[in-house]
Amino acid sequence: MGTIKTTFKSEDLVFYPSGASANSLGGVVNTTSQLPETFHGLFNIVSSTERTLGKVKYRCIYMKNTSLLTCLNPKIFIPQNTPSSVTELYYAWDTHGVGDGATSGVADTIPDESTAPYSGALNFLNGNEVSKGAALGADIPPGKMAALWLRLIININTEKAPLDGTEIFIQVSNEKDIEGTVETPVDTDVAVVGETDANEWFQKLLERLRLGTLHWLVFTGNVSSSTDPRSWFNMLGVFRDRTALSFGSLDGIIPQTKNTLTTLLGNNVPGITTGYYFKKRYNLYEIFMDVTKPFENPSAQYDFIKANLASAKNDPKIDFIVVYCNKAFYATLAANDASQQIDGRLRTTYHKLFEDNGVHVVISGQFRNYQRQKVLSWNAAAPDTPGEYTTNQPNFVIATGQKAFGPGIGCLFINCGLGGKRPIHTLATAKSYTAFSYAPTN
Repeated sequence: MGTIKTTFKSEDLVFYPSGASANSLGGVVNTTSQLPETFHGLFNIVSSTERTLGKVKYRCIYMKNTSLLTCLNPKIFIPQNTPSSVTELYYAWDTHGVGDGATSGVADTIPDESTAPYSGALNFLNGNEVSKGAALGADIPPGKMAALWLRLIININTEKAPLDGTEIFIQVSNEKDIEGTVETPVDTDVAVVGETDANEWFQKLLERLRLGTLHWLVFTGNVSSSTDPRSWFNMLGVFRDRTALSFGSLDGIIPQTKNTLTTLLGNNVPGITTGYYFKKRYNLYEIFMDVTKPFENPSAQYDFIKANLASAKNDPKIDFIVVYCNKAFYATLAANDASQQIDGRLRTTYHKLFEDNGVHVVISGQFRNYQRQKVLSWNAAAPDTPGEYTTNQPNFVIATGQKAFGPGIGCLFINCGLGGKRPIHTLATAKSYTAFSYAPTN
């Protein structure tokens, strides 16, 4: 009696459009025919108006596993994006997970191709290698499927190209004749920048950032010295659709500035309309504070942060909790700007709360230099003399099964303010808790 061995093959994954009319705008799977592997088989031809004015288009398709084996944790990536430098394709797995595409695992429907699915809450990526791609984070059993969203960005004044497409790659964790376990989701690369401005220094910084593959770009507020931040936003280029912001004091001096920023970034982070919000990326939970709104206890923002910290702490899929806040909790002060002081209300209200709920790192702006403080624990009797945890610094070790350093040990505080705004803040007498600082000359 022989043994038949089955291997997982690329042709075992088949793709179908979504929607009863196969318009691929979400909804149930349409298995009438497989998705054509031809140009314009998914996105229609870009019109001259769309090329001139710019447009963002969305499509939803289903990937079905037709193998006798389980498809293990598929990951999606794009080795080489579109040939045009002003168009770019992104991808995101649907939030409803694995199902049959008809009664379970069914994607929501969007009314038109320009409406972002789930109000923009999906984490769209465009990593060019598997380690920077998007993992489904689940297996697809035989006969089941998962929905996948694609986003095509057409920037303003895009030149006409004869063909402008690309290939999407799917890699699964199956090895020949072996079914293993689901791999850990891929790393998420997030860059954090503070104290920016629409100037040449910010432009040079963006040029450096474009050399790498970033999933997300976070700004800690005070983004522009102008009351109209649209020129700052335009400088972001390819980062415009993957940018989040923690509002700073200068962003809210006049309502017009903050309203414009909210409108510009609202498609990426719909929660920004409240000012304070959160984002989940795989095993990373990020909380964005808004210092232009009340944040002490009691306040709506305090209640929001406390509730989200509890949610993140109790979520077994979350390993790291990060808080972004424009104002610094701890810092060596600026020798050339006496107006920059520590707002003690932040420490009193949040340090112990962060520490008890597993916040790993708090990243701030305010000071136009770079400072990494030690891991600091709350000291109610003398707030500017926190407990200092230095074991194995700077490569601190977090115990297995623990989200952060733990109550009584503290949180890591980082001030990141070299985004381009001038003058640079020179450093006064260093605080004992400042582990490393850098301030270039003006």
